[in-house]
Amino acid sequence: MAGAQTTVKSAPEKLPKTSMPPASFGGKMIYVVGNIQGVGKREQQEDSFGFGNALDTGAIDRQGLMAVVADGMGGMKNGKLASDTAVSVILDAFRRMDLRSSIPQQLQDAAIAAGDRVLDQLQGSGGSTLVAGLFYQEMLWTVSVGDSYIFLLHDRKLVRLNHSQNVLSRDSLELIMNGSMDRTEVLRSPEKDAITHFLGMPGLDETDLLRSPLKLSAGDVLMFCSDGVGGFLSERYIEECLLERTPKEMCDALEAGLRSRDHKYQDNYTALVVQCRR
Repeated sequence: MAGAQTTVKSAPEKLPKTSMPPASFGGKMIYVVGNIQGVGKREQQEDSFGFGNALDTGAIDRQGLMAVVADGMGGMKNGKLASDTAVSVILDAFRRMDLRSSIPQQLQDAAIAAGDRVLDQLQGSGGSTLVAGLFYQEMLWTVSVGDSYIFLLHDRKLVRLNHSQNVLSRDSLELIMNGSMDRTEVLRSPEKDAITHFLGMPGLDETDLLRSPLKLSAGDVLMFCSDGVGGFLSERYIEECLLERTPKEMCDALEAGLRSRDHKYQDNYTALVVQCRR
């Protein structure tokens, strides 16, 4: 989208050196996926998710693998329609991508298009967050809007790859730009978790992108999740879950953690896990 202002991020600079799993002997990288989804304590499910090419290794070689999670906003009407629409637009855009051209630009355009489609359909009565990742030629590109999460487990350490577009992030950045590091008042604000950007808002022109692709290594695990997971489980616990042997075991551990906590305000939860293997 011409003229769009975009928040861009580089991959974290202090990633530890990769240690290859003992069973890795080279060869083509493969991706093993898993997912969980639950209603939590809500009346209905408003999260949506999708994979592109998850079960077709030939298509992954040619077109890559796409993972996408959209969290319909519970405080608005039509949250499920908004998230379904977002996933559909992103997957359609993925199928039409020209991987010889700028992938970040195409991901940004897809996210903005998803926001426009939600706005056209719901006229401001519904909205959704978005996290999506494209795996291609052992590299990862991501895009996000709102407060859902993208995590990387690398060399047994967890790193978050995106940031929440909310009042806390916005006001904290403003303080830093003004030369202040005192976030006391921002942290006390009852509105600190309010989303500042979402699909379906008028005039959406900002996404959170990685400026350059992240080089993947065997043993890396990526997780794309709604705030029903990332906002209810600690990063330490998520790290422990992603250290499990298989994506199924990782997802089982995540779900067990959510159920054992039995939070009375547990939101809808969705997580997609992608494990990189050779």
